[in-house]
Amino acid sequence: MAKIHILDENLINKIAAGEVIERPASVIKELIDNSIDAGATEITIFIENAGKKKIGIIDNGCGLDEEDIFLCIERHATSKIKEAQDLYKITTHGFRGEALASIAAVSKMTIRSKPENANEGIELIIKSGIVKNKNIVGMQTGTEIIVEDLFFNTPVRKKFLKTEATETAHFLNVITNHSLAYPHINFKFYNENKLIFESPKVTSRLEALLNLYGYSIKDDLIVVNKKIEDVNIEAYFGNPKLSRKSRDRQKIFVNNRFIRNTMINAAVYNSYKTLLGVNEHPMYIVFIDLPAEQIDVNIHPTKIEVRFVDNIKIKNILENVFTDALQTSEKINPNIKLKTYSVAELKKEQLSNIALELEQSSVKKIQNYSLELEQKSDEAQQKTENIELAITEKSAENLELNYRIIGQINNLYIIVECDDGIKIIDQHAAHERILYNKFMKIIKSKEKIEAQMLLLPLTIELTQSEKILINQWLDVFEKMGMILEDFGGNTLILRSVPLFIGSRADDKRLLLDLIDDILALGKIHTIDEKLHNIVALMSCKSAIKSGSRLLVSEMQEIVEHILQDKDIKTCPHGRPTFINLSFAELEKTFKRT
Repeated sequence: MAKIHILDENLINKIAAGEVIERPASVIKELIDNSIDAGATEITIFIENAGKKKIGIIDNGCGLDEEDIFLCIERHATSKIKEAQDLYKITTHGFRGEALASIAAVSKMTIRSKPENANEGIELIIKSGIVKNKNIVGMQTGTEIIVEDLFFNTPVRKKFLKTEATETAHFLNVITNHSLAYPHINFKFYNENKLIFESPKVTSRLEALLNLYGYSIKDDLIVVNKKIEDVNIEAYFGNPKLSRKSRDRQKIFVNNRFIRNTMINAAVYNSYKTLLGVNEHPMYIVFIDLPAEQIDVNIHPTKIEVRFVDNIKIKNILENVFTDALQTSEKINPNIKLKTYSVAELKKEQLSNIALELEQSSVKKIQNYSLELEQKSDEAQQKTENIELAITEKSAENLELNYRIIGQINNLYIIVECDDGIKIIDQHAAHERILYNKFMKIIKSKEKIEAQMLLLPLTIELTQSEKILINQWLDVFEKMGMILEDFGGNTLILRSVPLFIGSRADDKRLLLDLIDDILALGKIHTIDEKLHNIVALMSCKSAIKSGSRLLVSEMQEIVEHILQDKDIKTCPHGRPTFINLSFAELEKTFKRT
């Protein structure tokens, strides 16, 4: 590893703002980057109290000698660059000194390190960036860094940290991103001394990806490997059926650095074009490798963004490669193979058809007669339904509520005539609120929600970070009649669902959408908040959809709830369930007054 040195003032002014330690996961990102730059092939991370109490990392990299271990915690110390020109060809990730100085300034830090050619290691104990003690220690080649009481001297930052589950999920996102980019490194992650993630050493990014997201998606991945000029592209696109409501399964890496980039994101979405539905987001993992001098990694303090020297060139290359891959893939547009026949085979086929026609002709009269009886039966059934409809409408007129259903328009709104005017009801919003009220009432009365066991339990593949966040909701799921069990690894099993889901009980997509919605809810502490949100989400998923044609009896049930219950003015998300149009307003509109 290159020696560490202090930058001169002129060079400091050319570099973007220093490292920003926003949250505990920012610490581990910098520490992992340092370990990778040191050539580590084994990296172990451990945390306590979601990193607020302790963050640690152990690697088997090249280690630091006595001179470098003191320099690495100084501001503007780096092994990365020596002169201004080096800024334009950076190939490493961590600022061995710059990040450590920022972390040491807001924590109590211990660093132990031993180079390969040394007999002993050196230990530094640091508080608020100041070295308090130096010791000689026995250890293996590599580096160990322990960060304790993060932000103990900056309580304002500590105040804005999220829940333990959310912060732990951030750690997992950082670690899994590195495991995708560096499949040859064995990453282990311990939370409260329990191993919760491990990426074994593998030979390809695809293996690392499947280890993270589950091997069940392998057949639905479109794999791209292209080299155009000096740009290498390795990409994995999900078949549209792998799309989700969230963007969590979208990752971009440039020279193995995880980044966010609107241009690359737009190139992917342009390639999918009409393949996705509304509010659906594709799964994609894109790796772009190009010469270091063609990108600038110093435009953002946390290095999450990069700038390409030739933006137009990269955009055109990516759009062409992505579009070609998606449009020609049989996983999206399967080729239909038509059978071909010789002349002799065609004659034989014709003779077979003639024989078949003769055989069928003997039953043709019976089939025609049966069809005639069926048609007459359908006509009689239709007459019965018309009579029932007339009776239903008549009875509706004579109810105490005194209303008349005029009908349904655009398979979306129910039009009702009342004493004081017309109500226009949004069928989805109204039904959503009816379901929400019904099940919140059951929950508040502590009655048990009726559930049905699934004949074939559903298996759900999640990432470890998603699984940690969903674990916070298991008690609420159970109250709602949904039994979710840990099946090991990244898998959960759903064994039962509430009865009100009805015909969609085995709809895996419904559950995935529900999980995405829950993951998007963010910081929620109380059980009441959780119950409100999950009941609102499940009511929305289970309610009559916009565009559904309703029977009169279904419209009648919604209308009577609206007229009788004053607590159905809005859906659980705040949208109005109906609007009133009084007769006076109608008369004014038509200039009758």
